[in-house]
Amino acid sequence: MKPPTLHIYLAEAENYARQVVFEWLCRRGHRVRLLPRTGEILGALAGEAGRVDLILADLPPSQSQALGQTLRQVHRRYPLIPVVLRASSAFLPAAEALHCGVYGYLNKPFSPAELELMLLRLAERQAHHSLQESGSGLYHRAGFAVLGRQLLKAARRTQTPMALLRVDVDGEGLGQTEAALGQLGRVVQTTFRDADTAGRVDGTDCGVLMTNIGAGQTEIALRRLQQNLAAHNECVPEGQQLRVQVGLAHFDPARPCSFEELVARADAAMPDK
Repeated sequence: MKPPTLHIYLAEAENYARQVVFEWLCRRGHRVRLLPRTGEILGALAGEAGRVDLILADLPPSQSQALGQTLRQVHRRYPLIPVVLRASSAFLPAAEALHCGVYGYLNKPFSPAELELMLLRLAERQAHHSLQESGSGLYHRAGFAVLGRQLLKAARRTQTPMALLRVDVDGEGLGQTEAALGQLGRVVQTTFRDADTAGRVDGTDCGVLMTNIGAGQTEIALRRLQQNLAAHNECVPEGQQLRVQVGLAHFDPARPCSFEELVARADAAMPDK
């Protein structure tokens, strides 16, 4: 994946480091604005007409409090990503970094390869976020299909077993609505592994594509889903509990099928089908 062209603020106090990073970014097509001090970030953003994607912010030793205050205000006002450039003796507490929305660190001196890898990861993160729904946190239907096809292609190549769990949700007092799917999305995210992929299949149905998983492990995942749904239903008002039907289909890399076929098989495996 090639990093997209970004509008970047580079706030670096050291002249030589600032110039080297600036020239490297410009050679790769990025639009870069130089700031000699991190204290100038807010003022520059206030006068900025266009979108800013990324801030590379210098963290000199003993200035973590000042940088934390600046980045916290930036995080509240602007939808951009801060990356901190820090010397070995500089430190920004983890809780402070979380509140500031810091994506990551580059420890000085860093190589161009480290910076390029950081930009590639950011590009991947933004691409994935563009495929996700804001209400449920699930991948939207088209995004789930794209990722599903990619995952099955990789599974065929590596001979990795997979399974698709299709979940048809109904909220007693919510009906088959976006609210019910949003609640289910939160339960799903706490139930399944980070390696698993969850998204909308159709209407208020969602699917979970589980990677490198056999029949015994899928039974464990199903029990965990039922347990987490029961815990969720105990915490919501009476009449707003979630009820689900599930259908499970396994992907055998020795006998591969398309993503659409796997979805249809999981649908057919539901009790009322």
